[in-house]
Amino acid sequence: GVVKHNGEIDEWEQAFRQCDRDAVIQYSSLVLDSSEYDEDLPEEFRVAYSPESTELILEYVLPTIEVVPSVKEYSYVRAKDEIREKARPRSEVTTIYRTLIASLTLRTIGELLRATPPEIVASVTFNLGFAYPA
Repeated sequence: GVVKHNGEIDEWEQAFRQCDRDAVIQYSSLVLDSSEYDEDLPEEFRVAYSPESTELILEYVLPTIEVVPSVKEYSYVRAKDEIREKARPRSEVTTIYRTLIASLTLRTIGELLRATPPEIVASVTFNLGFAYPA
């Protein structure tokens, strides 16, 4: 019942506060799972934890450059009743993509460090992987 459930939560919190590897990994995974991103972005990750060094190791799968729209704008030509596309320059796609990756990385590390006391997680190692287009 409720008493048993509350007891389990208390045990899990105690394990977390004692830097138990599994409890910290589970908690960190919950933090990452609760983060809301655009549906086009993959949310694949693996978490490891070293209680000795209070280091969280995160392997995070990043989106490929295809996540940045290649079309910069659409225009309607009434005389021909057609929609024309204007391509986004490749250099602009690259700039947007680099900014996206930097933002995702900093946001994720920030969320993990804000959610955990420094005596439990003092540092985050962020290893990047890339998703492959379907």
